[in-house]
Amino acid sequence: TIRANVPGSDKRLPGAYVLIRHYSRIFAPDNQSGALFIDGEDGPTIFRFFDNVNAGDLKKEAEWLENIEEAGRLLDIDIHTKSATYHRKNLRKCLVCDDLAVNCIRAQRHDPDDILRKYQEIFDDKFTTLLQEMIDTSIMSELDLDPKFGLVTPTSKGSHSDMDYAIMLRAKDAIIPYFTKMFIVAMRTKDEKAVFPEMRKLGLEAEEAMLKATGGINAYKGLIFSLGIIIAASAMELGGSGKFDNIFVKAADLVKEISKELASGKDTYGKIAFQEYGFSGARGEAEKGFPHVREALALLDEKDIDEEKLFQILVYLIANCDDTVFLKRSKSMENYLEYKKCFRQVTDFSHESIQKLTDYCIMHNLSFGGSADLLVIVAFLDKFRKSFHFDIPADK
Repeated sequence: TIRANVPGSDKRLPGAYVLIRHYSRIFAPDNQSGALFIDGEDGPTIFRFFDNVNAGDLKKEAEWLENIEEAGRLLDIDIHTKSATYHRKNLRKCLVCDDLAVNCIRAQRHDPDDILRKYQEIFDDKFTTLLQEMIDTSIMSELDLDPKFGLVTPTSKGSHSDMDYAIMLRAKDAIIPYFTKMFIVAMRTKDEKAVFPEMRKLGLEAEEAMLKATGGINAYKGLIFSLGIIIAASAMELGGSGKFDNIFVKAADLVKEISKELASGKDTYGKIAFQEYGFSGARGEAEKGFPHVREALALLDEKDIDEEKLFQILVYLIANCDDTVFLKRSKSMENYLEYKKCFRQVTDFSHESIQKLTDYCIMHNLSFGGSADLLVIVAFLDKFRKSFHFDIPADK
């Protein structure tokens, strides 16, 4: 059994669900025969079942996991057989002081709020670090692709006279802390209707930080919106029922009817594209629950993303999603559709073929910011589902 060691009377804090789903994923001895999730009053619990495994060895592995890092102190893994339960041999220390936890509990030595505050501090440190690493590597997996159809790479500005690799790196570093804040806020906000306003507030702060870091250049405004929505939806689902596909449902719910914002005014190209062509861009993708991200993840078939697969997914996204940056740079809808047709015909992903298409895109001043953003989201969600135990059958 894997459960969170939550202080206080409320054992069903959202972080408890996140905690056990992460550690259940990385606690992966062989010979598992099944799993079960129970959401009881004493807190969420994941049951994992094993055949032909030595219980003592399994407990040693569990204790190693509990002791390998500070966040393991928030975890409680017990091993049960038909005849016995294997508890930890060494008593745990208090979260607040160095004494044994059992002594502090008996003496009621600490204020419950102080204990809970320390619990959340340890939790936040663990999972903001984990999220930062996943987001950073996801952005870099897109940014480091080279050559890349007019997008910025380590060796080329592509079709962008005002951007280069160094600027993109500064922008990335500036916005990542806001994504981790979005995760924590979305996970802990009890009223789901209040989540999106909070995300927008943090998104505007991220934009301001990005513009300050880049000297006013918009490097990742679209990514702040799209990845922010996915991160919020992921946090909400992970802190609840834990169904991976529900992330997309929650994302759509968060931004329901957001395309209506494009119906008035013409102060942005996005509004012009919507009013002239019915082109909803990033808002429409989010409003529909990121269908092209879901399709791209299906193309992975649980396999690791390598460079060729990243190119294949990027070409798929360029050919199929509504990319406002691409439309604007195409100069007309007729050109846009013609260029898309070129990408739909790509079957050769050799370096020579990609370089030839890249030269063509740069010659026509094309770029694909919206598609690049979705590629980052695909990479992030692939890492996310591999870092947490989703879709465990629940006991009703």
